[in-house]
Amino acid sequence: MRLNITVDKRFIPVFLTLLQEGVTLNGNIGASVRDTIKEHLDITDEYIDKKISTVLLDSSVVDDMDRAVIKEGSVLALSGAMPGLVGATMRTHSFYASFRNAITYREKQDAHKVKQGRFHIKLFNVLLKELGPKLLKKGILVDSAKLYEILNAQSEKTAMYIKEVSLDDVSLDLDKVNKILMDNDKSMIELAVNCL
Repeated sequence: MRLNITVDKRFIPVFLTLLQEGVTLNGNIGASVRDTIKEHLDITDEYIDKKISTVLLDSSVVDDMDRAVIKEGSVLALSGAMPGLVGATMRTHSFYASFRNAITYREKQDAHKVKQGRFHIKLFNVLLKELGPKLLKKGILVDSAKLYEILNAQSEKTAMYIKEVSLDDVSLDLDKVNKILMDNDKSMIELAVNCL
């Protein structure tokens, strides 16, 4: 099931919270972190090198995005620059990298075959605002119960700011969407969010 929602741009921050908590993506498992984020976020190497300061893969800091490999179920967290000593320490290729040696990502030399699978992604600070809308437009997998919760937390605003909803290209009203989400509350749904 693919749920397409068109919203007023003022309502996008409600969906961006999903990206901070983490969402699931279908994609190439066995590909490098760099190739994966270029594919899913439609960004260049220049953007990656200038804007993405902190990369965590399965809770370990990544210094080499070309060697670190996305695996089935991996959790990839991306952030712009964070302040202070902790931010400086967690930064990719940081001068202070020796302080975090125990949590630095090290890829095993095993060859990885690229195949389709699922992984999780989280975006933070400036990346959330700059890349979040692109990722939402492209499509994410989200827990049906969580989406129901978000759509109903501010029901008056939801009704005012959601302009169009369709499920598998069939237009629906919010009541029908809510019923579908409740009936499928234990499953994931593909969600794409577009701004007006």
